[in-house]
Amino acid sequence: MYLHTFGFRWVPYPDFSSFFIFNDITLVHSEFIKVKSGHFIGFAILDFLLFTLIKNHKYSIGIALVFAFITEFFQLFFGRDGRFYDLVIDSLGIFSVYFLTKRFPSKHKAR
Repeated sequence: MYLHTFGFRWVPYPDFSSFFIFNDITLVHSEFIKVKSGHFIGFAILDFLLFTLIKNHKYSIGIALVFAFITEFFQLFFGRDGRFYDLVIDSLGIFSVYFLTKRFPSKHKAR
């Protein structure tokens, strides 16, 4: 987006080992906190909406975790950096909703 262009580059044979690269987490850029907060908050919202819809933490967490993995994994095929640590940040957002709903239960239980 810095060059005001948008596009994806298909990578038919990605380097799957790049999923486990951790040394680039130290390459903090001006948008680093915003981007990683987006991962955390976005997946927290996803889990909250799923839990609100299906009323079952086990399923909402499972669906959200699968979605988090799929999004990170498929980034490798589109010339993006799918990273395990992003999956961990996504998971922390997901599990934060579980712990918050257990800590502050709703007064209106589903029937």
